[in-house]
Amino acid sequence: MMMSLNMLIETQGGFDYTFDDFKKWAKSTGFKFCEMLPLAGPASAAIAYK
Repeated sequence: MMMSLNMLIETQGGFDYTFDDFKKWAKSTGFKFCEMLPLAGPASAAIAYK
């Protein structure tokens, strides 16, 4: 959440997106499978596989 907030307030034209947005963009460019990998603390990584 904090990184999302930083993108919105600290960068010109910064924006936030959901994991569903990520999956839609990845699939539209040829990726077959997406997953969310929880990381330490409040972070996670979105991964797309060709």
